[in-house]
Amino acid sequence: MEEVAVVMWRIWLRRNQLIFENSFMPPKHLINIAREQLREFQMAQVVVEHPNPIRGLLGQVGWVKPTAGSVKVNWDAALDQKKGKAGFGIVIRDEKGEILTACCDQRPHVQVPAMAECLALWKALELCRDLGFCRVWFEGDAQTIVKAVNEEMPDFPCYGSIVLDVKKLLEQKVGWKIQYIHRSSNGAAHSLAKEALKLDTEVIWMEETPACIAECIEIEKRCEKAYEDVASGDANPRNDKDIEA
Repeated sequence: MEEVAVVMWRIWLRRNQLIFENSFMPPKHLINIAREQLREFQMAQVVVEHPNPIRGLLGQVGWVKPTAGSVKVNWDAALDQKKGKAGFGIVIRDEKGEILTACCDQRPHVQVPAMAECLALWKALELCRDLGFCRVWFEGDAQTIVKAVNEEMPDFPCYGSIVLDVKKLLEQKVGWKIQYIHRSSNGAAHSLAKEALKLDTEVIWMEETPACIAECIEIEKRCEKAYEDVASGDANPRNDKDIEA
């Protein structure tokens, strides 16, 4: 019934595109998009429980810095289906939470959300390969893509060839791993992805924080510091505002 509802909704949108934009979507493409959007919606309803009970004191799971000697890469995608354009946001931070590299990029002719997320992940992998990072944690909130990369795919979706390329690259990079995080922990990358939709060319910041995510980065640093204080038993009532932040 869920799939029927989403397909009918996509048929209604296709009708509007045909009338008002003179654009016709092939039925097979419509079905694929409907299924991917349903899968993304279902994944978003899953409640993620963090294994560390201390984290629960701080509310929602926040950004966590990587271990010493590693870098963490947050990636995300934003999609403008009307224009058929995908925006990619990538943030690379060191063990202290400082930005090493940030990137905005975009790709035309993208209609499926899962395809946009997959392309954003591939862009993050390419960027880290070019920069020569050895130990990297890739974090994204696209659970479908992370699961496809880390497990055997039962089917071969439209982004399957990219997933296979990702797996081949990971086989060559022993110190690289890809994991899922909650959307609330991926705010900086998400903001960059939305910013990328406004641009026409790729933009890369080296050891510089983009203005559009400066506030988000500072908030995540404070949350990480508050978590460390609670974990070490150093937190006191005067730090309540930091914890709430």
